[in-house]
Amino acid sequence: GVMLGGPIAIKVNTLQAGQPPIVELKANGEAHANRMGPLLGDWIARELKGKTRWQGRMLFDTEKISLDVSSDLKGLASVFPYPLAKESTETLPLQLGVIFLPEGSTQLAFSMPAFVNGKLYFSDDKQATELVGGCLLIGKREISCAEKEGLSVALEQPILDLDPWDIYLKKQPGDEGMPEVLTAMSAKLGTAFYAGVNMADIDLRLDRQQDGSWQGKVQGDRINGDLGFNWQRNSRWVNMQLERLVWNEAEKEQTPAESPQQPDQFPRVNAVIENLVFHNMKLGRMTLQGKPANSDWELQLLKLERPDMKVTANGRWRMQGGKQTSSFDVDFTSNNMLSTLRALDFNIDFESELFRTTGKVSWSGAPYDYR
Repeated sequence: GVMLGGPIAIKVNTLQAGQPPIVELKANGEAHANRMGPLLGDWIARELKGKTRWQGRMLFDTEKISLDVSSDLKGLASVFPYPLAKESTETLPLQLGVIFLPEGSTQLAFSMPAFVNGKLYFSDDKQATELVGGCLLIGKREISCAEKEGLSVALEQPILDLDPWDIYLKKQPGDEGMPEVLTAMSAKLGTAFYAGVNMADIDLRLDRQQDGSWQGKVQGDRINGDLGFNWQRNSRWVNMQLERLVWNEAEKEQTPAESPQQPDQFPRVNAVIENLVFHNMKLGRMTLQGKPANSDWELQLLKLERPDMKVTANGRWRMQGGKQTSSFDVDFTSNNMLSTLRALDFNIDFESELFRTTGKVSWSGAPYDYR
């Protein structure tokens, strides 16, 4: 026969006679990645490639049907980023248990020690298997849950580069991005990198809201506060209310994006950071407001405030003739210029305490391309 896209050999044993009897099936076969959607959920299965051998035992009793499967997963590759990446030549022991209940629901528990484990719940109400809830933990600890509505994903790693995962957050509905069933995400990272920047330790929790947006808290040595975002096509925004953000120079080289970010596709941003340190510059309190405007992105307000300094700016990020430019009007005032220069990491003398200047600054590229 054929199961999960590959051949299967089955041996049948009757363990107990009766009406109905209790029957055991022992099987071994080959599972193909492109046929694993009904078992794992399409959003997981589409990131798998290849095929692998498996062995299993299925038990038919009076109340349920259960299936226990083991495999070394050799021949199967995962194109998810680290820590879920896997080459087809690697072996990774998998233990999987499935229970098929009479009312049409399915429970799946799986474990790959020190790699990933979890429990998934499926429903067959719509004549098709649909993932409806459960939990996944990527890390060494074992997880347990009973969430039959909504999927939670937890990540626990000593070190992780978040950039390769960015595309999964920014994909749109219909683009095979984050599935609607995903309702909670959390992370405990010893060291995290984002945009090549070392963000040190991070403890993050995000919950999906009824409108599809995400809200949560992040805590760490270099970032602390509340954040939220929505990446749906008709409403893209990012809100931040942070007590602290330390953004140092990038330590890791970033992989260039396949295509540059377009100004009119950049989200609306509303951010307040009480204590901002940027490339060793102690900038104080930052308020930032901006939004897409026609084919541009408009910086409505950037305000930096210290006891000795105030900076305000506004302007536009444009796409013209296939080239991006950023241009802003800036007003800079200091009542103690020497103190301001020290805070901005300039070790130079300045005779006057009072200083003010206004002007326009511009450069090629996006606002975050400024060097």
